[in-house]
Amino acid sequence: MRGLVVGWCLLSGVVVAQPASPTVAPYPLEVLTRGLDAAKVEELQSIATRVLTNTGVTVQSKTKLKSAVERLKRQDCATEDDCLRQFSILGDSLYGVYVSLAVSPKSITVAGRVVRDDGKRVSGPEQLVEERKPNEPVDAALKRALPKLFTALKLSALPPVREVAVKPPEVVKPPDVVKPPDVVKPPDVVKPPEPADAGVSLPPPPPPPLEESALRPTGVVTAIAGGALALGGGAIFLVGRGQALEVLTPDGALIANATMEQAATARSATRLQTVGVAVAGVGVAAGVAGLVMMMLAPAEPVKTSVMAAPLPGGAAVFVTGELP
Repeated sequence: MRGLVVGWCLLSGVVVAQPASPTVAPYPLEVLTRGLDAAKVEELQSIATRVLTNTGVTVQSKTKLKSAVERLKRQDCATEDDCLRQFSILGDSLYGVYVSLAVSPKSITVAGRVVRDDGKRVSGPEQLVEERKPNEPVDAALKRALPKLFTALKLSALPPVREVAVKPPEVVKPPDVVKPPDVVKPPDVVKPPEPADAGVSLPPPPPPPLEESALRPTGVVTAIAGGALALGGGAIFLVGRGQALEVLTPDGALIANATMEQAATARSATRLQTVGVAVAGVGVAAGVAGLVMMMLAPAEPVKTSVMAAPLPGGAAVFVTGELP
């Protein structure tokens, strides 16, 4: 009994000491040469699986591999690494292995690559040509070529687990030393030299020229313009008055039995008289303003400005500056 216990402990130690092997899911061997029947192709696929098992990797069971092929629903693993990635995940393996076979009368060509379940291609593509002996069957040449291909793919050296990327420690940059600003010395104030007194007394500068006051000429222009407006307004009024005497009675009513033309003349006469009175009023106001400006003009020129503007029913005069 004691011997059995010791033997079991030794056996357990051997099992524990054995390193873990990477788990792979081999995609069915793809035969690129036509003319081989289905039974022969299935036999070659079995040979490839057995040879792969002898390389030191753990191959998933046929049941899992068959289920992975059925669920994959893709046929581009020959060219797309993402296809092998999905196949390895569906096959519950860390790696997906693809192998192809091309047969000729004198040789066979095997090629393959390995893709991890995160999409990284870890090995391949590798291609190897194996010469066939005269009348040698394909499976015999395949048994010689596959070990060489798997050795080239370095299957036995694949890590059993995905390595963890170690982030390098961040380099802490020392803080920059702030240099104090240089003290800039203000420039010396140079005192201007005092002018030398030559003993010559200069006369005081003349006073600035006096500006001529614009009040008087403005008043003259305003008075003349006002007189012209008053005369023009009076003339308009007299024309309207003359027309009114022909068609209106002294009390301002239209004469009896007046025609339409006489009625129109009466209306025109009334408008002319109104306009004449308004224009004459503006002229009189402007004339009076001009006379006032001439009377208020100072004897000495001063800074004064005058502006006259006609308004409805009269006129406005604006005087700015210094008045006496």
